Amino acid sequence: MDAISAESRPTIAQFKPQEITNTAWAYATLGILDSPLFDALASESISKCCESGPRELAIIALSFARIVVTNLPLMESISAEAISKIHDYGQQEIANPAWAYAKLLVVDVPLLQATAAAALNNISAFGPQHLTNMAWSFAKLNFSHATLLNAIAASSLPPIADFNTQNLSNSAWAYATLALTHLPLL
Repeated sequence: MDAISAESRPTIAQFKPQEITNTAWAYATLGILDSPLFDALASESISKCCESGPRELAIIALSFARIVVTNLPLMESISAEAISKIHDYGQQEIANPAWAYAKLLVVDVPLLQATAAAALNNISAFGPQHLTNMAWSFAKLNFSHATLLNAIAASSLPPIADFNTQNLSNSAWAYATLALTHLPLL
């Protein structure tokens, strides 16, 4: 991985958005924090943010969150781009950035509001992980959006038997943290 990093940094400007994303994801998945490489990836991601699709934006945010590297200019760039396109996103592209920002404790109110609005448009299509990640993310950032959280709770009831222990505990924690009582869910 050191060799890949050493070869990638000088040529990072030639990387396409997916190649940036793949590299960040690989290092984050392996738990390798290569600060010079992540600095280069962040810089290049910012310059190519408008070329990135929803999947690339979500994965670059997730990658930085997994290794807990908070690069505020990158997060601001991802947010601005995501807000402009979020109504075209699927459940994963909506939920994953919210989780990443929460993991990094980056409170981006415009992104959270846009995320809530986009999620509300198709919340019934969200699976257990995305439902609970959304609730956990909003609670972790102490951002209460009652309409979204009530919709998450209502959408969680039909598939509740499919929730794993983490989904169940994260849901309970989120609603307790935000002091929201949704009796059918709880």
